[in-house]
Parts: sequence; C-alpha cells; structure tokens
Amino acid sequence: MPSEARASRVVAAVREGLCAWALAVYRWPRLTLLVGIIAAGASVLALAQLSIDSNIMLLLAPQQPSVRALARYRAATGGLGAHIVLARSSGGAAERTIARRFISVLARNLRGDPLIEHVASGDPVAFFEARSAYYLSLVELRRLRENVAAVRAYHERRKNPLFVPLDDPPRLGRLPSTNARQLRRRYEAQHGAIAALVVWPAGLPSDMAFVRRLLARVAAAVRSARHAVAGAGQQVDALRVSHHGSYAENWADYRELRKDVIASPVASVALLLLLLAVALRSVRGLLCALLPLTIGLLISLALAHLGIGRLNSLTVFAGSVLLGLGVDFGLHWLLDHRRHVAATGERGAAAVAAVARRRGFALLASALTTATAFFALCWTQNRGFREFGLIAGVGVLVCFAATLTFLPALLALVDGASSSQTSRPDPTMARQASDASQRPPRIGPTLTVVGTALLAVAGALLLWSRDDLFEYRLTAYSNLYDAPGYREAERALDKIFSHRFSPVLILARRRAPRLLGRARAALERVGAGRGGHVRVLALGELVPPRQREKRAEMQRLASELRALRRLGAASIADKRRIARALSLLSAKPFGPEQLPSWLRRRLQLPGGERALLLYSDLALSDGRVARRIASALRPLAREAGAVLTGEVVLFAELLDEMRRAGPSCLALATVAMLLLLRLLYGRWRDAALVLAPVAAALLWTVLVVHVAGLRFGLFNMVVLPLLVGIGVDDNLHLVDEVRRHGLGVGAALRRMRWPIVLATATTMCGFLGFVVSANPGLRSVGVLGAIGFVLTLAATFTLLPALLRLLRRA
Repeated sequence: MPSEARASRVVAAVREGLCAWALAVYRWPRLTLLVGIIAAGASVLALAQLSIDSNIMLLLAPQQPSVRALARYRAATGGLGAHIVLARSSGGAAERTIARRFISVLARNLRGDPLIEHVASGDPVAFFEARSAYYLSLVELRRLRENVAAVRAYHERRKNPLFVPLDDPPRLGRLPSTNARQLRRRYEAQHGAIAALVVWPAGLPSDMAFVRRLLARVAAAVRSARHAVAGAGQQVDALRVSHHGSYAENWADYRELRKDVIASPVASVALLLLLLAVALRSVRGLLCALLPLTIGLLISLALAHLGIGRLNSLTVFAGSVLLGLGVDFGLHWLLDHRRHVAATGERGAAAVAAVARRRGFALLASALTTATAFFALCWTQNRGFREFGLIAGVGVLVCFAATLTFLPALLALVDGASSSQTSRPDPTMARQASDASQRPPRIGPTLTVVGTALLAVAGALLLWSRDDLFEYRLTAYSNLYDAPGYREAERALDKIFSHRFSPVLILARRRAPRLLGRARAALERVGAGRGGHVRVLALGELVPPRQREKRAEMQRLASELRALRRLGAASIADKRRIARALSLLSAKPFGPEQLPSWLRRRLQLPGGERALLLYSDLALSDGRVARRIASALRPLAREAGAVLTGEVVLFAELLDEMRRAGPSCLALATVAMLLLLRLLYGRWRDAALVLAPVAAALLWTVLVVHVAGLRFGLFNMVVLPLLVGIGVDDNLHLVDEVRRHGLGVGAALRRMRWPIVLATATTMCGFLGFVVSANPGLRSVGVLGAIGFVLTLAATFTLLPALLRLLRRA
C-alpha cells in the first residue's frame, strides 16, 4: 500500500501546515483583520466598475466564425437590429387616421437625428421609386413598348377617314408609376388604425449606454408628436404607443437583469441569515461566519472584474452561488469548534489548533473538489460556461482562504483568551465524541443499493433516449414575452410586416450568383407549412441586372409614349400617366455606389465583403426552427466560401453548444473529481465510494426533472457539474470521519449529519434566491438547484452509509 501511505503522509503534512497558518493569524488578529478590511475596500472600488451584459448571444465563444463575422458586421454597420415604434388607435372612422398622422409627425421629428441613420414609415424609399422602371424585366418592358406602339398605331389609323374599327380599340396598359400600389406600401393595417415606424439607429443594440440615449430621444420625439397631433384637433388619449425590436428588447432584458442582480442576492442573504441564526444562535457566531464570507466574496468579484471585466447573463448569479458555497467552510469550522469546546473544555489557541487538524484537510479537500467541478466548465467553447466556471472556481478557493485566514482571527477577538483558557467539559458531548457504536439501519444496505441502482438505470435510460429534456424556446430565457400587451403587439406587427426583424446574415468575399436563389429556396423549404414567406435584402436584389439593355428598351418605350402624346388622342388621365412614366423612364443606370448611404453601409462592408440578409416570417424564437434554418443554409454558405451568421444562427449554435457542453462538462468534472479523490485518499476504492452517491443523485435529478415537466436550458445546465462538486463535499466529511478518525458509520452520521444538512441548506439558500427572479431562466436555476441538492443530501444519508457498511462487512 505505498500510495496509501504516501497519501497519509501528505495529508498529515497538509494538516500541520493548515494548523500552523491558523495559529499564526490567531496570534495577530487585529493586523489580519485590518488587511482583510483593506482588501475588501479595494474590492468594492473595483466592483463599482463591473458592467453587465444581458445579451445571451454573447455566451458563445468569440473565436467562432459566426461570432467573429457578426462582430465584424456590427462594427462596420451598427448591427442588424431595428427599433420599431407601433401606434394603435381605436374608435370610429374619424379616429382611424390618428395613428397614421402620429407616425408621420414622429418620422419628421426623428429624421436628421445624429443617433439615427434612417427612418421609414413605408417602402420603398424615394431613391427606388425614381428608378422603379429598372426593376421591370426586359420582357415586361418590351410588352409595355408593344402595347404603347399598338395604341399609337390604332390612333394613327383612326386619322384615316376610311378607317373602320372592327375590334375594340386597344387600351393603354400598366405603365411605370410612382403611385402604383406595388411600389409604395405604407407600414400600416386596418385602414391606418395600426401604423409603424422603423428606425435604423447608428449604434449597437448591445451598447447599453447608446440604447439608453436612443430610447430617451425616441421617447421625447413621441411626446412631441403627441402634442403636435393633439394641437391639430385630434384626440390622442386612445392612441397606444409601444416600442419593439432588438434595441427595446435588449434594454428591457438589461433592466430586468439589473433588478434580479439585486433581488436574488437579497433573498439569498435573508434566507442565509435566518438559517445561520437558527444554527448558531448567537450574534458572535453570525459575525464569525459572515465576515470572512463577505471579504472572500468581495475579493472574488473584484478578481472577476480584473480578469474578465464584465458579467454576462450566466455569470451574473455567480455571487449568489458563492454566497451559499462560501459560508460552508466557516459553518463547518464553527460547529466543530463549538463541539470541541463542549466536549473538552479547551478554548483559545488549543481549540483552534484542534479544529484545524481535524477539519482543515476535509475543508481543503471540499474547496478543491468544488473548484474542480467549476473549472471543468472552462474546457468548453461556451463563453458563458467558461467565464462562470472561472469566476466560481476561483471564488470558492478565495472563500476557503478567507475562512482559514480571518475566522481564527475573529475567534481570537471573540474569545479574548489565551491558549491556556479552559472551560468545563460537557459529559454528553464527550460521550458522543467517543461513541463508536451504530444503530442497525431500518432498511438493509443491500436493499438500498439495489433500489438506488434500479433508479440510476432508469435515469440513465431516460437521459440517453429523451430529447425533450432540453429547452429550445428563447421565450424561456426572458420575461419580456410574458409582458402585458406583448402578444397583442406581435399580432399587430404581423398584420403590417410579412417578416421578422431578425434576419439570417451571409457574408461573402466573392460574388456567388447562385447563392441568393438557393438560400431563398432553402429557407422557403424550412418554412413549408408554417408560412415560409422570405424577403431578401442584397445588392443583387437592389441593383437590377442588365441595366444597359433595359436603358435602351426604356428609351424606345419613351419614344413611343412621346409619339402617342403628340397625337393628342389620349385622355386626360392617360396624359398624366404618360407624364409620370416619362419621368421614370428618364432615370439613368445606377450601381451599388449610388444606393443610399445607410443601405449601402449595411450591404457592403469596407473590406469588400457583401452582405446577404434573409428575412422570413418563421417563429425564430423556437430553437428547433433556428437549428433547421442553420442546418439548411450552412452547407450553401460553406460551398460559396461565405460565412453564415445572425442572431438566429447564433441561437442555434448556442443550443448545439449547450447540448454538447452540458454532458461533456459533467463527464470532465466526474473524471477530474475521481483523479483528485484518488490523489487525496491514495485508493481508487475510496474515490469511487465518495463519487457513487453523487452519480445516483444526478440520475435521480434527471428523472425528477422529466417527471415534473422541467427542462435543461442555457442557464440551469451548469447546475449539473455543481451537483458533483457539492455532493462530493458532503460525502467527503462523512468518509473522512470513518476513514481518517476511525468512527463507526452510525457515530459518524450522528456527528456529521447536522453540519452536512446545514452546509447543504446554506448552499440551497444561494440558489433559492433565484426563485424570486423575474427572468424564467434564472428561476429554473433556483428550482433545479433545490431539487438537485435535496436529492444529493438524500443519497449522502442513504446510499453512502449502505456502501460503507457493505465495504466494512467485506
């Protein structure tokens, strides 16, 4: 047993080192606490600069091609999103035009604003109306010319007095016209009772400072437009104005996330204080538990600011998680310290040294195993998982170091005594500490193991075969979609627009003539049976081909129209149509350089890349639809040497990464934990003994999640690796009492059941705070965490003792 002997020597050396450090800070309590207060103050200054980013699309790794392409496009164009102002009026016919008039006044108020590139209340814009003849095909132009020539020839023949018309006279057909319905479509529905204004801002929707200024500017323009419409004698009391699009949605999510950042920790702290008050029953005990935790937590978040610089929608609750985990070290120490004083009567340095020797290594092993579970999240491409694992893993180690450093110093001040001080021992506690007897279990260990194995097999089969355990809906990660009136506004927008405002973006460095048509067809196939209307915005669509040939045909058509007008046979209405058509036919050919600057900027990047934007009416908030869109378009983009991106594609990739990262992080955390436990205990059997109940608890959790109708999603998927680390912590303390200190299984259970229950409960407090969160994704973290910790505790108190008894009998 050389490895076990080596491990025992290492454990003994570590125990003595921890004891020496605890005694050192115990002898210099005021200096130690002064250093801690200074570090906490500096951390508070650093935390004041910590920013929050609520966009879940930023959870992906920045080196992914789609993420880099979208970042490149945003830097050059300002982003894909738009801000939509929706106005709805109700009442009789006299009030139906109020929304239209309001939108017209609002558009005038916003045009020319430096924060806004373009404002539109209908399409197309004047640039395309003036050149609308070029969007007709050559065949259509020839048919128009032939029709005009036939009309002109008919009227020329009528000048002959001998001409006898045998057929009906030909009529002047459709001519190019700026007033044609197909050339101008206003963004309105129900005869103007619902009207919309689309605003293309000049900044990014992820820049919250810019979004705040933009929304404030739009709100001021809305108030001004209301006053203007009311001043014209219109009743605007019934006019309802709402804001939509990526800018408004990002701002709403950001505000809710900031509220959750405050509400969730406050709820967790309240639960934690209540639990600690019941467990410790003294103000001094609360102070000793909370002060090291506060210092460690502040230092951890300050290190997050220095290392990462911001919090995302996943790492924003790392503080609450550390709140429940970090207090466990001090709680175990204080409970063991109280038990030691009651059993032996020793106080002061002697009690600190005894607790450090008995509990120090178990607490260190607990910190290492928990941090290992967190660090396992760092080996994924998912940016949210990686940053959360880094912040939480470092935070656990910092909280352990803070407990080992500042708790003995606090005990020195609270006790106010030297190492020679003693008190009267409690005979009951002394007998409990030396009792090695154990009560026979009500349920035999073999039956417990068999039942657990059957449940584990059922959970494994369920996890392997069921795909509906994962949450694919984007609505499950934001409470915006449950806001009052949101669904009604969405239906109103659907009546106006035939597409969503979250396009699929394809960036190509070279021309790919077939890509446009193939991408449109592929997207229509994905939407077959669900609408499937596709609108394409690209240079190939906006700059019509064969303009020189069309120019020659347009000149011939204009000659025919002028000849017809000279005959003087056309009616007054036809003469007006001819005049408008001649104005359009005089337009010169144009290229991408002549397009409006705001549009050209979005379709052609400075590096020469061309952008192809595909809008559809599919429910893009459904992850399954997003994944089908990405799967259909990705091969076409790869074949053309282009990059597929956009928020729809990023959402699909985020779901795919989540499905891969969750099981892989769980497997990595389990393997890393097994190796670490083998290193700590020196035997594979003890390592497997500690991990076995955790594996069963994980599978129980999966089974309960399925039965309860819950789902694993982008946020709560990180709970599974955490259950490994936290479950191992509970088992470590129990196995340590049996293996290291020679207690029987029953005695070890009686000694450690209260500390283990309290430590698990404090960890649950950090997660239960998310139950009050407005964000459904964060609420799912609290619910899943509570379920997992209860089942982990159940496995510790049922399966682990049964395994220990079976091994002892063997």
